[in-house]
Amino acid sequence: MAESSGRHPCPVCGRTMFEEYDSYDICMVCGWEDDAMQEEFPDEGGGPNASLNECRRRYREKIAADPNYTWAKSCDARSLQKGIFWIVDRENLENNEPFLFRIPVDCAGTPCYLTSIPRPNSRRGDNYNHKLTWYRYVPEELRRGKPYDWYPRGRVEIRRTGRATIYLNPDLATDAVISYITEKFNLQHLNVKVVADGSRHYAYYMDKYVTEAAEEQS
Repeated sequence: MAESSGRHPCPVCGRTMFEEYDSYDICMVCGWEDDAMQEEFPDEGGGPNASLNECRRRYREKIAADPNYTWAKSCDARSLQKGIFWIVDRENLENNEPFLFRIPVDCAGTPCYLTSIPRPNSRRGDNYNHKLTWYRYVPEELRRGKPYDWYPRGRVEIRRTGRATIYLNPDLATDAVISYITEKFNLQHLNVKVVADGSRHYAYYMDKYVTEAAEEQS
């Protein structure tokens, strides 16, 4: 039987130190809920846990498939997400992954991430600002000397009502881009509203070029 108190490692992955025995804390690496009774009876499940031996087996399988696997990261990857994005490649949308900045949230849009992410820098502190994010978080080699408004961009918001809104430059309002953003931000099961915003807020260099050309012809 495990001791009644004392720091000890997670019995499944060994990578988290629990502050005391039988704490019912969750291991952020493998997802095990600390339960001393299950250490005494490793073939029996309890609460949210499968048996200790079964959890060890599953963890070994996940690590074999992905050496960087963690339960917390896996949870964040499945969560609803809000944030901002740029679409720099419309031919191969998967190439835009480095330009997606996502924050795992609950159904009311409240940030609830378990793993570290770039610190939100919006005015309210719960989302990202395009200009600040471009220069702080996008690597220099990916910026290619371009300003933050060179490529078309957009934003995903999730409201308290559980409704998601995708705001984007009208040039991005295509079925392919909307499906891509819906998938990447895990919005498939939400009521999603798409707003093609042609204001200066989402304008990019092509909009400015067209405007200047029109002014020259007038």
